[in-house]
Amino acid sequence: MKKKKMVELGDKVKDMVSGFTGITVTKLSYLQGCDRFAVQAPVIKNEKPTDWQYFDETQLKVLKKGVVKEGNRVVGGYKPDNAQRP
Repeated sequence: MKKKKMVELGDKVKDMVSGFTGITVTKLSYLQGCDRFAVQAPVIKNEKPTDWQYFDETQLKVLKKGVVKEGNRVVGGYKPDNAQRP
C-alpha cells in the first residue's frame, strides 16, 4: 500500500472531488481525528483574493510541497503596558 503524503501548510494542493487548487493556509484539527485545511486559490477578483475553501485532508492531493514558507509568527492578545510587537 502506498503511503499518502501528509499535507502541510504552504503546500500547493488540489481537492480531488471539486478540482479546486490552491495553497494551504490554515489547518483545523478536530478532537475526533479529522484534519481540515483552508485552501486559498491564487485568483483575485475585484482586487481582492477569493475566499478560502475548506477540505478534509483525505480529499487533498499534494501537487508541490512547500510552495510558501511560514514566516515569523506574531501572536496577538493582551500586551501589558502597551508593549509593541517586534
